[in-house]
Amino acid sequence: MPEKIIACPKCGYVQPEGSECLRCRVIFARIPHQKPHPPAQTLPDKPKKKTGFFRAMRIAFLLLVLAGLGFNIWLVKWRVAAWDRPLWVVIYPICGDANPETRAYIDSLTPEDFKPVTNFFSAEAERYSLKIKEPFNIVLAPRLDEVPPQIPDQPTPLSMIVWSLKLRFWAWRIDTAQAPVQDIQLFVLYFDKSRTIVDHSYVMQKGYIGVVNAYAEPKMGNKNNIVIAHELLHLAGATDKYNPTNELPVYPEGYADPEARPLYPQSLAEIMAGSIPVSATKSEMPGSLDETVIGPGTAREINWLHVE
Repeated sequence: MPEKIIACPKCGYVQPEGSECLRCRVIFARIPHQKPHPPAQTLPDKPKKKTGFFRAMRIAFLLLVLAGLGFNIWLVKWRVAAWDRPLWVVIYPICGDANPETRAYIDSLTPEDFKPVTNFFSAEAERYSLKIKEPFNIVLAPRLDEVPPQIPDQPTPLSMIVWSLKLRFWAWRIDTAQAPVQDIQLFVLYFDKSRTIVDHSYVMQKGYIGVVNAYAEPKMGNKNNIVIAHELLHLAGATDKYNPTNELPVYPEGYADPEARPLYPQSLAEIMAGSIPVSATKSEMPGSLDETVIGPGTAREINWLHVE
């Protein structure tokens, strides 16, 4: 019969069963209401999972994706600087709300609805003697019912980095366009016409991704196209030409004709200023891209006009 093994209730020493501890010499009977500790057992080692190879593969895949994104960004940046061929812009229309009328409006969109944007850039390119006739080619993708990751309400450097990575991954995953080349992704969120105001549009220039908030209303199509052209110029390197505190165009770069006498009212809007100055304290929204121009300051920023 195998010898019974116990553990001392005082010091824990494992030993053959007896009346006193062989180590601390305590008499077991004098320790009331305590059961001897069971012998200490050593759990068998768990087999280690062979995850090193798969972890390395995941890291390698991530590095390849990031390298591919970095190369594509560099390539688009080089093309913007050179303007030796048109930039391909894919517009993804998205339902910004659950209204069936919004969805029906998006489904009625055709490439012709965005022709004023390409016509505007072609006319301005000719005015600045650009060597290509059409700076942008626009492709209309099928409707999306998934919205992009929202920009943080109270942005911090860390939250913006996380958001930009989420947006890049989302844009890469959501790609459904059949464009031969895709230089710029523009996600246009359409909202019901009853909304009095939509959120500001924004772009991520380093990723050549833009998010435009627009109205699902045919009569708002011209103004939607103004916003689209404005955001495309941001992606090409242009900056805003209006005062963010009062949204009035900044003189002189925010004026279509800063040399006009009298200065007011102006008849056109500088596209990056977004409105037509009618006095020193008032401006009006243009009705269409026909009432906007690319000013010299913007042309220099997008490499259409070189400083002598």
